[in-house]
Amino acid sequence: MLLSTYVVFMVILAFVATQYIDRDALRILVKGSGMIGAILFLVIEYLYVVFVPIYNTAIHIASGYIFGGQLGWMLNFIATTAGLFTIIFLVKTYGRLLLEKIVSKRFINSYDSAISKIGIMALFIMYVLPLFPVALTIPSS
Repeated sequence: MLLSTYVVFMVILAFVATQYIDRDALRILVKGSGMIGAILFLVIEYLYVVFVPIYNTAIHIASGYIFGGQLGWMLNFIATTAGLFTIIFLVKTYGRLLLEKIVSKRFINSYDSAISKIGIMALFIMYVLPLFPVALTIPSS
């Protein structure tokens, strides 16, 4: 039930964000708010990374569109890193038992295998770079 609720929440949030948020209006709102706008965008992006980890490309692109390449990249890096550490904290707090109730054993084994081969830091770096996690999410036979 918990997993189903989470997936429905992710889909609704992804749909709402892509259909009803106008990039120009968001840019004007953030730019017009000065530093508070940048902090507000960081909070929005952080929540997006934590609650919609599969579909966060749109918010990353919007960051570059609103703040430019360098500052947009820095904000993406900060929000993604903070979001990932939050996810790690939640997983460590609520334990592997909850993870094993939600995620299939084959999927967990594929990540355990990747961590034992390349290490957790390399896995983190691969997550931040585009397209790498695709190969890891396909469970091996």
